[in-house]
Amino acid sequence: MAEKVYRRASAVEETTVGERAVLYHSGSGAAVVLNPTASLLWKRLETPADAGTLSRLLHERFPDIELERLRSDTLAALDAFEKHELVAST
Repeated sequence: MAEKVYRRASAVEETTVGERAVLYHSGSGAAVVLNPTASLLWKRLETPADAGTLSRLLHERFPDIELERLRSDTLAALDAFEKHELVAST
């Protein structure tokens, strides 16, 4: 079974403050400030990606952390992105 592929929602505008992405959903009016790690995931989602690809990105950045933990953290971030309608998945 193929993993879900996530892509940025078109209604989201972004700016960067330091290492943090600040996202604004034009449809809902919600603003979300991402921590630096979630901001890395958001940047990578400039092109659609699945959770495995995103987890490996974090593992390259944080090699001392087990890949399974990073996968769990990645899925939690993606769930939060979906909850705030920042991404869509297929």
